[in-house]
Amino acid sequence: MSKRILLPCEQLEQLYSTEGWSMVEIAAQMGCCAATVSKRIHECGIKVRSGRFPSSKITPEILERLYSEEQLPIARIAAHLGVSIGTVHNRRRAYGLSPRRMRKAPISFTIRPKTKRIRESRNFFVWVSG
Repeated sequence: MSKRILLPCEQLEQLYSTEGWSMVEIAAQMGCCAATVSKRIHECGIKVRSGRFPSSKITPEILERLYSEEQLPIARIAAHLGVSIGTVHNRRRAYGLSPRRMRKAPISFTIRPKTKRIRESRNFFVWVSG
């Protein structure tokens, strides 16, 4: 049977709201998991802070213009809008923008003249045409 951990509301209020500790930090200090701290914070009626990331304001019109019309790479769109590449991909799918086909990079190669190579085999050399 697991032991019951006491998390007084006053102490949670002090650590979470006043001192700005995260739920994970409080859980590590109290010897429990973050889910327990979260549950107890809600039970105590403590106002929960917003998530780590502010919601991004990527409208369908902006993404359509940058992605479809201007054909900017996803990484550049993300940098321009101040969001992650994953966010741009998620919004593209959510707004129904079809993925672009990957452009094939031009193949660069050099033509080498045919030369004879020397390959060592045991104690003597063998000429190989090639």
